[in-house]
Amino acid sequence: MLEPLANWSDPGKRRLWAVKAAHERDEARLIELLEAYLFLKGRKKALVSPQTLRTYRTALRDYLAWAWPE
Repeated sequence: MLEPLANWSDPGKRRLWAVKAAHERDEARLIELLEAYLFLKGRKKALVSPQTLRTYRTALRDYLAWAWPE
């Protein structure tokens, strides 16, 4: 089960979840962490456009396909 974004405002918790998600190859968790980071630390904060989110998701999926070959 995914953690609510409100619990991800702590950088230490985000780092632990990121390491765990990368170790488990959990693409959905990594995408959610990326979105949480954009909302919390991005230049526009919560005003990130849906197109930007789609672009970042696609880029992350492409990177993971390259980094985690079957």
